[in-house]
Amino acid sequence: RRRSITFHSDVAVRQVPPAAMLAGGRPDALWLQDEDFERINKKILHLLTRLETNNDDNNNTGDTSVCVNENGVVTIDGKKYCYRGLEKYLAPEIMEVKRHQALDSVLNEQFLQRQLGDYDDEVLANIYKYSTMRSQLEASKRAGHDAKEAEAILKSTRKRLNRRASM
Repeated sequence: RRRSITFHSDVAVRQVPPAAMLAGGRPDALWLQDEDFERINKKILHLLTRLETNNDDNNNTGDTSVCVNENGVVTIDGKKYCYRGLEKYLAPEIMEVKRHQALDSVLNEQFLQRQLGDYDDEVLANIYKYSTMRSQLEASKRAGHDAKEAEAILKSTRKRLNRRASM
């Protein structure tokens, strides 16, 4: 199968303003500063503390209204929080167990192969692949949800821009 590349006959040049002009002569204002990272970290710690506290309350007394969905959104007393990307901090022991199980599977197979004098890297790869399949499926599911959410945001942004353009 042959592929060919052609160039468009019309040349379109778009002017891109320099970074210094975008922020009123302060290009550093375009980037996150140390205090921004501190604020983000404080918010993350507050969210994790809130989730852990409410999880403990919910498990012990049942007094707190907590609803967790599979898309990384938790509702605590009617307020929604997104914890996507923070799963490893919410249950680090589960992540560690999964990691050790995959590692143990591969190391056990390596040991057996060494004992038998039969080295097969394909078998090792398949064992690791099988050991991590659940994590792969969970990641694919989250990626699918993220793609749908990104599409919805893009669609609403386009609608808003189209409304502005038609005014």
